[in-house]
Amino acid sequence: MAKEDYAKLAELAKKQIAAENKEETLTAEVARLKKETEVAAERYAALERNARQIYSLKERLRVVENELGNLRAKFQRVMEFVEGLGLAERLRAFLQKRTREAKRL
Repeated sequence: MAKEDYAKLAELAKKQIAAENKEETLTAEVARLKKETEVAAERYAALERNARQIYSLKERLRVVENELGNLRAKFQRVMEFVEGLGLAERLRAFLQKRTREAKRL
């Protein structure tokens, strides 16, 4: 075999080895990136579940706040009616007594 042919063959062998090493490196990198993608997808799914739960809680809070506002308005009308009858002080005393009894339990 001529020196020139040997040099070309040696050069091709080096390139082949380098290409195989590069392929192994890239294969490992692809595996690592796939794993990172799986982890990121799991985190995203968890965040999405949390977001849905938060939205649900915000919606419930909105409903409860509306109900509370309605109850306060009704309470105010009832108190105005009771005051019109002159029974406001007796009602307040009764409610305070009930509140104290409930706290004892």
